[in-house]
Amino acid sequence: YYDLYLDTPDLALFNNKLSLRLRKRTFESGEMDYDLQLKSEPNVEDDVRMEVEEGSLSFYKVKIGDQWEPIEDLLGSIFKFVEGDIPQRGPASDFHSQIELITDWIKFKSNSTIDPFVKLKRFFPQDPLIVSKLRPVLIGVSKRERFHVFIQEGETELKPLYTVRELPTFFIQNPRNIWLAEMSADHAHFFSIKNKKARNVIMELEIENKYPDSIISKEYIHKLNNELAKKFSIEANYDSKYRDSILHLMDNI
Repeated sequence: YYDLYLDTPDLALFNNKLSLRLRKRTFESGEMDYDLQLKSEPNVEDDVRMEVEEGSLSFYKVKIGDQWEPIEDLLGSIFKFVEGDIPQRGPASDFHSQIELITDWIKFKSNSTIDPFVKLKRFFPQDPLIVSKLRPVLIGVSKRERFHVFIQEGETELKPLYTVRELPTFFIQNPRNIWLAEMSADHAHFFSIKNKKARNVIMELEIENKYPDSIISKEYIHKLNNELAKKFSIEANYDSKYRDSILHLMDNI
């Protein structure tokens, strides 16, 4: 994953426990997709996060000189400046001019019907210009491994409550395995747009409840959290990677 996070100069989203990012996702097949997503911060009392997504950016273009180019191409070029531990490729002026083009595109689209922008305005009714104030603040690069957590029917009081289209192929082929949770192991590097030498490195194991009746499954998730914490000497942290990185890099934002 490559993420370009957006916020206002006074970090209005961060201060209201929100995050907004443009993402490039690369699959093992070599295919790529791009999206824009607004999310709320995780809550200790409620594991449900608000998510509003513009699932495809293929229809959007940005003006570069006299030409209109796909915004996906521009994002791809920006993310080429990030590769492993190498923070930048090419002249710095190229990188910052491309970042400015993203800022210009946001202003151009600030009154559009892009779902995350519409939702953001509803969060800030006192500031109708909130979207036009957005600009890139952080870039994150994450390598992710995913795992499924399941319990076999008969070993628990949980019963299958899913429709087939909600399930990964593994659970369709093994219907006695009850999908309890998905775990994501991330190794992420975040750095500031303003100062790319300022970095935050995050190792994270995220657990997402997948059982439809969260009240029943919370006990199992709690047990899983405790076992993982004990075995790997890790601590629970409810901050998103964006929030954690802003807190670490505040002097360079």
